[in-house]
Amino acid sequence: MSIGFSAAAAAAVVFLWIRFRKVSRLWPLVALVAFAALVLSIAGTSGKNEPLYALTKNEAGQGDRSVDLQATAGDQTFDVSLSVPERPYTEEEIQAWFDRAEKELPVLILGENASLMHVDRNLDLLSSYPGLPVHVSWYVSRFSVLDDSGRIGSPDRDGTRVKLSAELSLQEHSRSVFINVRVFPNAAPVSSASELTEAADRENAENKGPDYILPSTVNGREVIWQEKKSKDAAVISLLTLSAGVLLVFNENSRRQKAAKAREEELTSAYPNLVSTLLLLLYAGITMRQAFIRMAADYLKRKADDSSGRTEPVMEEVVRACRDMERGISEQDAYDRFASRLGLPCYRTLAVLLIRSVKKGSADTVKALERECVSAFEARKRLAREQGDKASLKLLLPMGMLLMVVLAIMMIPAFLTM
Repeated sequence: MSIGFSAAAAAAVVFLWIRFRKVSRLWPLVALVAFAALVLSIAGTSGKNEPLYALTKNEAGQGDRSVDLQATAGDQTFDVSLSVPERPYTEEEIQAWFDRAEKELPVLILGENASLMHVDRNLDLLSSYPGLPVHVSWYVSRFSVLDDSGRIGSPDRDGTRVKLSAELSLQEHSRSVFINVRVFPNAAPVSSASELTEAADRENAENKGPDYILPSTVNGREVIWQEKKSKDAAVISLLTLSAGVLLVFNENSRRQKAAKAREEELTSAYPNLVSTLLLLLYAGITMRQAFIRMAADYLKRKADDSSGRTEPVMEEVVRACRDMERGISEQDAYDRFASRLGLPCYRTLAVLLIRSVKKGSADTVKALERECVSAFEARKRLAREQGDKASLKLLLPMGMLLMVVLAIMMIPAFLTM
């Protein structure tokens, strides 16, 4: 294997020499690197491997190490990976560490307390000794006064004596260390809800009754427990009230829009109504007959129209004809007709219609001609106003498109500066 690898490395050197020898600056460096690789490959593959009979373990505390070996059994060779454990601690080392932990442990668990005989802050009961591979397990004589993590429960005001047992363990060795403390009510204020939860759990650790007891004091401070009132009812009421207000505003807005649309439709239909009346009067029929003729034509169109669309003005014309059929005078029918429509232009028309009933249709025709011209002028003004509104509505999307175009043009310019 070493000869083949060396031959391959030599071939690589020759190839690199031929490839780069014409380049005055590169071929010396390439040749040097290839020669070094050749020497290293020969050194790494040549020589006779000495047989191994033992592997050195890591020092205690350094952990296990993995070793890749090659084992030859007869005429077969195997690749073997072994995990070599660390050196175990000696009994002298373990006992020395136990002595140190037993001496320093009472000081390490004090935390913010000044003395073990006056513990009014949580103790720091360590699970492992800092700087030593020693594991510590704690056992407390009175769990309701002090738990195994060092948190103060419900001691007496004058203090409660508690016996702590620390079990030191390392490998198969162990030692018990006993520490006496005197626990007083916790002087630290309650800083989180988790402290209250833990206090309630300690209070009910041995409680087998039907009730869950709530502690009256936590960390020496009085605690008043109350059931939290749900805010869902208030939120639902507020949302319901808001929805009602919005519905009222929406209904008012809808009605205003409907009234606006009806007014525009009536204004737009007024010139056609006046011009139709004028044409019928030119034909020599009376005003009442003109109304009846328009109503009949409208009912016929409505019957032929499958969409069911109605014309508010012609609906009122039909209603006026029916009023006259029921015996209402022609003047009152015209007056009610204008009152139901409600616009000034229709009131003006009603005045002309009533005048035609009283004085005849001679002067009415001329008055209707002037009203017809005025109505079409008003219709033109309405069309212009609607066009102006439509153009204003288009300004917003046009402005947005302008901003997009400006952004497309200016952002690349700023990025390239």
